[in-house]
Amino acid sequence: MTTFLITGANRGLGWAMVQQLVQTGATVYAGCRSPKNSFNLQGLAAKNSNIKVIQLDVSDENSVLEAAKRVSTETDTIDVLINNAGIKLDEKDLQDISADRVQKTMNVNVVGPLLMAKHFVGLLKKSDHPRLVNISGRLASVLMLEDKTWGSYSYNASKAAMNVTTRMMAHELKADGICVVAVHPGWMQTDMGGASADLEPSESAKSVLGLIANLTLADTNKFLAYNGEDHPW
Repeated sequence: MTTFLITGANRGLGWAMVQQLVQTGATVYAGCRSPKNSFNLQGLAAKNSNIKVIQLDVSDENSVLEAAKRVSTETDTIDVLINNAGIKLDEKDLQDISADRVQKTMNVNVVGPLLMAKHFVGLLKKSDHPRLVNISGRLASVLMLEDKTWGSYSYNASKAAMNVTTRMMAHELKADGICVVAVHPGWMQTDMGGASADLEPSESAKSVLGLIANLTLADTNKFLAYNGEDHPW
């Protein structure tokens, strides 16, 4: 049975994926910053032994390291690492930018996935079908921004930077048989996406999990949309 680790698992896409995976019998390590306040995860875990809630602040290396130590005591293998945790602090324009907001966004959206890969790659290497998935977005694409200004400076830049790290990890980890991809999950009706977005999180989760299930090493170093199509970098 497949073992997943999902960051930002208490809401939005992460929560939707956990809800769907619990039905498959997969083991899911559901990471969140404050487990005691994540009543949805705690309730699901209380009824399903295959859901393991772990404290995980991806922007804090000590937190990531402690999570890796705990997971390593319970399993020898992680088959799928989904770097889903992310933040978006809207800026109206240049005058709305602050160093603190940009740095906070980068710490979560760029440093976080790198720290997760660093400390969990050992468990991924032991899998027969290892996959590392970075949840990106269309606003990470330079081509998508040629004619319009969408989103915010810090969010767009952070996701573009994460895409660069995705490609670097794909090259480094290919020899270990690890497929590394960035995935655009679609425009979702979440706190980040807003109520007017196209997709319910459950719709995106179903598509993204289906895509992940079919990934092979031939797909490494790709930027994929939730429907499986190649997305422009």
